[in-house]
Amino acid sequence: MYNLRLLFFRCINLLGLKLNLPVLSFIAINSSRLKHKSFSYKKKFKKKTIFILYKSRGVNDIIETFKDKKINYKIFILSRIFFKDIYYFFFKRKPSIIKFKKKNFRDILNNFEYKNYIEKINYYFGKKYSNIIFITFNFTYIESLGPSIFKDESKIKYYCLLKENNYSPILKKIRLENYKKIFNDFNFYHKMTVYNEDIKKNFIAKKLIDKKKIYSIGLPRIKKTKKSLNTNKTILYFTIHPKGGIGTASPKKNWNSLIKKIEKFLISYMEENPKVNLIIKSKVGNYNKKLDHISKKTSNIEYFHTGDAQDYLSKSDVVIGFNSTAIYESLYSNKKVLVPLLNLKSKDKEYMFEYPKDIICKNIKNFKEKLDYALKYNFNNRKKKSHKKIINKYLGDPENAKQNLFKILND
Repeated sequence: MYNLRLLFFRCINLLGLKLNLPVLSFIAINSSRLKHKSFSYKKKFKKKTIFILYKSRGVNDIIETFKDKKINYKIFILSRIFFKDIYYFFFKRKPSIIKFKKKNFRDILNNFEYKNYIEKINYYFGKKYSNIIFITFNFTYIESLGPSIFKDESKIKYYCLLKENNYSPILKKIRLENYKKIFNDFNFYHKMTVYNEDIKKNFIAKKLIDKKKIYSIGLPRIKKTKKSLNTNKTILYFTIHPKGGIGTASPKKNWNSLIKKIEKFLISYMEENPKVNLIIKSKVGNYNKKLDHISKKTSNIEYFHTGDAQDYLSKSDVVIGFNSTAIYESLYSNKKVLVPLLNLKSKDKEYMFEYPKDIICKNIKNFKEKLDYALKYNFNNRKKKSHKKIINKYLGDPENAKQNLFKILND
């Protein structure tokens, strides 16, 4: 039903584009808005409206922030697909950050017809609503760049609640240089939030944004987790992206060999330990047909490729992963965590996130020993100073993150 509804409004949007009637696009976008069931409202509203351009992990930050709170202004969810269609109509290319160059950004700024069309959509929003905030979660969502730039700041403000905050050393250097080269700065955002001080300091140092506009808030979406009642011990494995931490830094390099070793070991381990369960969690969009097939043939293995890391932590005793923010979320949630490096070379360090030494598994033998121990004994991660330091580096201040984000959105 939702897909049919969305398709109908997309057709209205496309009709508006063909007839050069921005009002039709506004009607389509505005009429498609949805309220999220997780938000609770007071009886009286003040004149303020927040529109969230949907992205699951980003929305989860906001849901956790407003949990158990009554809101006195309206919050709506919008699909980004409408602005994708508008971008494609004018530029005849998909709105992707891959191969996006300075020329492409200049084209957005200098395309008068596109600018005029977007400005009129924003004008209609400003006319219908008061004190509007649009929320996006990344400036690499190319389709939302135009709407965030071509607006009347007195009526519409764009906030970027940046959800991509953690990089390997080499990828951070390359990304920041590319952002500076392509965009110069992000001061078209009224406010930007990041999870940690490290990325905030780097953005300011590169003059990517005015220091008064950027806030380090911590990771808000972390939930208080308790192990579900389960007699069997459970391992949670976050699958590894072949280019995680590498990106465009080295076209030929990938983690395929490491992935193959880890997954071969885990499947063998489950066969030898039928009373231990394994949950395999892939990121949305990274479906693994082979692992899904194995899970259907093996009673103590489950495979999922939807949902957030937080949805699975409560079911686990031990977490395994590599180059993922989920590792630090797991450490903060006091889970036993293992990072199998399995004979990686010292030159690979520039492509890796930083980990506490005691959770690193140097080889298969070491991996098995640590996994056996982790399943047998309890220990507390958050009491270790080395763990706290690294958690803060990547997640900022999760303890106060919800309060920090609430204050920013509530201003």
